[in-house]
Amino acid sequence: MSIFRNVDEVNNVFLKSYKNSGAKYQSYKEVLQNEKNLVFDEWPEDSVNINVLAEQEGLRISGDWLMVDILPHRSAFKESIYYYGNHRWSDGKGPNLLIFKKEDQVFKAWINSAGQVETQEVLYAHIQKRKISIEQFDRNKSDYIIIPNKIVSVEAVNEEKIKYYLSKGKIRRLFKADELKWAFILKKGLWKHRFNKLLKMIQKN
Repeated sequence: MSIFRNVDEVNNVFLKSYKNSGAKYQSYKEVLQNEKNLVFDEWPEDSVNINVLAEQEGLRISGDWLMVDILPHRSAFKESIYYYGNHRWSDGKGPNLLIFKKEDQVFKAWINSAGQVETQEVLYAHIQKRKISIEQFDRNKSDYIIIPNKIVSVEAVNEEKIKYYLSKGKIRRLFKADELKWAFILKKGLWKHRFNKLLKMIQKN
């Protein structure tokens, strides 16, 4: 998550060139001319983006990671973290997480190596590319827990409930249900792309 001041110095920083010879792209013009989504507004590795330009031009940047970014297409909630020091993303090998809302606050929770529940408040949770079931969500209850792939309303979130819901879904995680489903979708999409390409070639001839 990035918040920028609405002043000329900040608004024009995107015009600068990235002074990193090892980056794949150094300027916004290369980004605009590329068909790929180069996520210029985020933190792509090895490419120019608004954040490294701001850093390069001496604009003050907070490196505090105040959100939880859940990796898509995983059978467990795994967090993706950006490390500002070396401009690299984590590999998602951290503990399994769940997200919960308690009163007006949002937290991530996990079980540490000692078997104890740890929690941390976050500004928001970024959960993308998932179909989330809301069958167990009750608008009349203020507290709820989010796990793959559903929202469950509860009377009150406590350590016992966190442990219980983190232990659920072991079969899904064991057989990597979401990973297999996504691999199938990608493979199906690849063959569909190849078939359409072949069809166009036949039509031309």
